[in-house]
Amino acid sequence: MGRLAEALRYTAIWYLEKGEYAELTDEEDRNVKTFWALEKSVVDIPPALKRDLLGLVRKYPDLFEQSLMVLLCSVNDKFRPTTGTAFVEKLNAQIQYVAENTKCPACGERMKAIEETPGRWRFECQACAVGPKRAGVAAA
Repeated sequence: MGRLAEALRYTAIWYLEKGEYAELTDEEDRNVKTFWALEKSVVDIPPALKRDLLGLVRKYPDLFEQSLMVLLCSVNDKFRPTTGTAFVEKLNAQIQYVAENTKCPACGERMKAIEETPGRWRFECQACAVGPKRAGVAAA
């Protein structure tokens, strides 16, 4: 939960720092408020949902980080969770979806998400070394 709160806080700070060089748009200003509110509401996430997330983090640590970054970047006027609970529900669903849909076509093992550069991910099979090109998995 600490990593989640930290990521929400630093995303808000990123927008504020961006605002030092150029005026934030109305949507970016709403994003700052959203991230502050989400960080504050992390403590109110139901214990069962926290346990679900922690179970997914233990099982898929690479997917937690990748899915968290994807969701943080997805916050906008079309996707604006209002509570930490809503954010974690979406995060859990994202991790489960990626885990189920990144099976290696050669051996059937789950492919691991590897961050090549900040924000650029690829999937690679750790069991048989099938990379993203052979597997047909697009790096996002």
